[in-house]
Amino acid sequence: MFNKIISVDLPVSLDRLRRFRGSDDAIKRISNPSQQALLLNFLKDPWMSSRTDLILSTMRNYSGEAYGDFQWRKVTGGWTTPEVPTIYGEFRSQFSALAGFSFDSGFVTHLPEFMSFIQAVNFDLQDVSVVRENFKNHLGYRDMWRGVMLTDEEYATTLQYGYLSDFPKLSSERDHLASQFEANVLSTRVDELIEVHFHGENNFSPFISITANKDIAIAVGRHFGNKRDGRKFYLLKLKVPEIDIIHYTDHAVRKPAKLQSLVSKLSVSVDSRASHHDWDRDAESYVYWKLDKKDIVDVSRPDVSETSWNGRKTIGKF
Repeated sequence: MFNKIISVDLPVSLDRLRRFRGSDDAIKRISNPSQQALLLNFLKDPWMSSRTDLILSTMRNYSGEAYGDFQWRKVTGGWTTPEVPTIYGEFRSQFSALAGFSFDSGFVTHLPEFMSFIQAVNFDLQDVSVVRENFKNHLGYRDMWRGVMLTDEEYATTLQYGYLSDFPKLSSERDHLASQFEANVLSTRVDELIEVHFHGENNFSPFISITANKDIAIAVGRHFGNKRDGRKFYLLKLKVPEIDIIHYTDHAVRKPAKLQSLVSKLSVSVDSRASHHDWDRDAESYVYWKLDKKDIVDVSRPDVSETSWNGRKTIGKF
């Protein structure tokens, strides 16, 4: 079994596989063959592993320093003003053993909270899994929603295993799986991956959009969901660890230019109920890789006949 795993994933050119701009400088393998095999198993069978399993395995297989130097700015200023450390630069300087968290976009999103939290703790700061679990418990959970169109088979799978982003759904059927992961997730910039996800331009996205507003979830799910093959509309009620929620911040993932320029609000309606929302973290945030089964606290089929998303109507019951 071990030899089979290694043989189907010999390194290939990342440039040939990469769909969006990126750099091989972000990728530096640091693990032994057993850790590489474990990560590959998570990639091959994402249903049987959790979001945290994948994140921690990535930290153990690749250099957080190399990835972080590519992704996140450590200083700001220069040219006409003195260079000063960013909050990420301060984090890397003070907690070098935790550089693996560079792979965790949810963690980087919450870096200001972490820098306050870490000042008064007494657990092992050398173990990323211990640090992450304690910080996760400190931040708590948030109620979120997602509307989805599912076949009967997909519905049963979601109830049993959770809900996958597009990348693990597609990549599990491909050869050179680790190289696909490196090319299309690790070696591309997170902010660009989220921007093309927002615009619906990446069928290989490792992110899932979620919202704090139930009506937005219903309207978006009905409007954008795939209605072919007898799919039905379902509303997922979620309780997601705050540490896993990625939203736009100045120090991490910046808001796409199109969103920055918008002055209008997001308008949705569900039957006769209309509402207007700022384009903020409540309207849309993101989760990396998958919604675990334990994140999904309820699945319902709302009795809805007509919805609209920014004036675009979706009529009918699904």
